[in-house]
Amino acid sequence: MARFALSRILQAIPTMFIVSMLVFGLIRMAPGDPAAMQMGREAAKPENLPRLEALREEMGLTKPIPVQYLYWIQDLAQGDFGDSLKNKRPTIDLFLQKLPATLELILGATLFALLLSVPLGILAAVRRGSMVDRVSMGFVSAGLAVPGFWLGLTLILLFSVRLKWLPASGYVPFSEDPIENLKRLILPSITLGTYLAATLMRFLRSDMIQVLGADYIRTARAKGLREKSVIMRHAMKNALVPVLTIAGLEIGALLGGAVIIEQLFGWSGVGWLTVQAIFDRDYPLVQTSVLFVTIGLIFVNLLTDIAYGFLNPRMRVS
Repeated sequence: MARFALSRILQAIPTMFIVSMLVFGLIRMAPGDPAAMQMGREAAKPENLPRLEALREEMGLTKPIPVQYLYWIQDLAQGDFGDSLKNKRPTIDLFLQKLPATLELILGATLFALLLSVPLGILAAVRRGSMVDRVSMGFVSAGLAVPGFWLGLTLILLFSVRLKWLPASGYVPFSEDPIENLKRLILPSITLGTYLAATLMRFLRSDMIQVLGADYIRTARAKGLREKSVIMRHAMKNALVPVLTIAGLEIGALLGGAVIIEQLFGWSGVGWLTVQAIFDRDYPLVQTSVLFVTIGLIFVNLLTDIAYGFLNPRMRVS
């Protein structure tokens, strides 16, 4: 298992290089001048043109893009992720400051999705054609079709504006006020986790139906095993293997979806930070955020592959 994990990490290195080159090049081809944005209105005055050119030189914007990229890679090799052009602080510090909020949001959305999709997906497969099955499939259709921002706005209007049960937006660290933190976490977690719940429920139901018709399930029932034991010990374990692939990909996609949800609910996380950095043309901060998000996606996929071995011994041997 250790050799497999090491090989996957080595395979991920070229991916990270490609992603870094794409992000580095695309953000520099975007319209806007970071030096002018940093100077503000003063940059538009003709007498400040020498200052503007000097600032561009200081920020390294006058060099060709490939040269700028090589300098950035050289700094990364020394553990220097650069300073934010706007805040004048190390980008790694700004990223780590916002990371706990995003991780908490993703964890909340994942827990909501799993607690909803696993029991309902299994019940829908076991009681195929029943009311539970129809309700579950209705949720799947709605969850896959409804845009996240629309669902978030609807939840805010219902639970915050009309019923006044939950705060509409804002982030309070768990260490400062745990109760207020959890209250503010509910709506964004539901909004972000609904699509994941619908996706997992759809695939889990389909795989459970297929597994329940397999020969070894009929053999287990013929031996006199209780239906609960057949479902939990035999059917569910094998049905979760293909679902795990979808879960790994979708949980990684939550990092992208969190950008919109954090903006909608004022959840001050990595997504919110990255959007602000893009608006400010803060190149070093955008690069640091995207680099670590890429590492997070690779790490999630690695954990998914390792989990295969625990669910299926044949995969562990191979």
